[in-house]
Amino acid sequence: MGSEKRFAINMIAQVIAFLVNVGIGLLLTPYIVKSIGKEAYGFVGLANNFISYAQIVVLALNSMAARFVTICVNRGEYVQASKYFSSVFYSNLFLSIILFVFSLVVVVNLECLINIPVEMSNDVKMLFALIFLNFILSVFFSVYSIATFTRNRLDLASIRNITSNFFRVFVLLVTFCFFLPKVWYLGFATLVATIYIVITNIILNRKLLPELKISRLYWDKVKVGELLRSGFWNSVTQLSVMLASGLDLLIANLFIGAAAMGTLSLAKLMPVLILSLFGMMGSVFAPNLMYAYAQGDQQGLRAQLLLSIKFFGCISSIPIVILVSYGDHFFHLWIPNENYQLIYILSIIACFELCFALPLQGIWNVFTVTNKVKIPSINLLCRGIASFSFIILAMNLASEESRIYFLAGIASLIGGVNFLIFLPIYGARCLDITWKFFFRPLIKNLFSIILFIIVSFTLKSIVGCGDNWMILIGECFISTAFILIFNYFFVLDNRERECVYNLMIKCLSKK
Repeated sequence: MGSEKRFAINMIAQVIAFLVNVGIGLLLTPYIVKSIGKEAYGFVGLANNFISYAQIVVLALNSMAARFVTICVNRGEYVQASKYFSSVFYSNLFLSIILFVFSLVVVVNLECLINIPVEMSNDVKMLFALIFLNFILSVFFSVYSIATFTRNRLDLASIRNITSNFFRVFVLLVTFCFFLPKVWYLGFATLVATIYIVITNIILNRKLLPELKISRLYWDKVKVGELLRSGFWNSVTQLSVMLASGLDLLIANLFIGAAAMGTLSLAKLMPVLILSLFGMMGSVFAPNLMYAYAQGDQQGLRAQLLLSIKFFGCISSIPIVILVSYGDHFFHLWIPNENYQLIYILSIIACFELCFALPLQGIWNVFTVTNKVKIPSINLLCRGIASFSFIILAMNLASEESRIYFLAGIASLIGGVNFLIFLPIYGARCLDITWKFFFRPLIKNLFSIILFIIVSFTLKSIVGCGDNWMILIGECFISTAFILIFNYFFVLDNRERECVYNLMIKCLSKK
């Protein structure tokens, strides 16, 4: 199968998997919040934030494993690939034991670390225990997830993820329908889905990479050191993300209260989903970039990166326009029993940085592919320290009513300024092109956002949304269609429009 058609299939499969996950989340969240309360729901996000803290350590070893294995496999160096593979596996075994002990201590002493309503204590502890167990299981078997990336079969990974989500939904429906609602059911359902993913990954690994073997004889401390040196800066990046936005629910819990934490958790859901969608789509470009780099094809590497920039430039304005224009009606229909206006405002504030981050999402791949992660990591660390410092200052100086706005806005404002200045300049330097190049999609994206927010608000004022899901969906669809058509002619040049047209024809062909 041609690389263009494989890319299109991977992209479509990834998007479908993401939409299934989002659809499930949007359908279940109102019911879950109604059943257990927004305070209890907030602890789900907080538990996942605790996992992101632990990932700082895990990323140092695992974040670059796929890169080294993929390069070795594409060069036919299967023994070297097996050494990386085995080194990661046995090192993760050691890490999993340490994480288990750490998790046990945290769960036992959880009420000393965070504010938990007395009536929720046992449920929240069980939730954290299951979330931690799920994470440990994922870490131990994470090396098996490399196969679909190495062979550029991300469509298989998408099918796996879709199926696992249906397992998760089934468990949630059974537990919430037949038993007294408990927040820890969400952790249990996630654990069941992860067990399925682990089993599927092992099967796919044996099918796609039968040449790779796990053996204690292949464990190589030199390989581990190489992975740690390369992955260290990814851990720094994760630390930066944690300082910038990963502590917000914990800070809300400690400085404002469990109710505010639940509100902020709901408000962050859409911005996080948008960023996850673009991060997922960005990962689809990575296998082709890695292959071009392994083959020493610098021209092909640059062409793929420029393609990703154009791609994100065409679609990055869509989710922001939809959220700003129709978010108030969406939250009103989605969670009518909550303060949807506050949730809408907080979501808009949190989305500010996405205006600058989304068009340049493809640049992040170049840092991993070329193993130039040090400078971006240092930059993000400075951003994280600045965000955390200003947030703590605001929590101590601001009134209790305004704290939640500062909590949502400070990291978004600093992040937006950082993405506006750093990513275009350093990305251009890595590609050896003019520093002005990446400002073009940024400016075009901002223009598109402003224009279509005006158009969408005009459309909404004429048609109205009211309490009707169908009208809301129809208006979102119309706005999206207008944005795509406008950006197709506004962002792409004649040659690129021809390439998009030819790619669509190839994807629709039976050959």
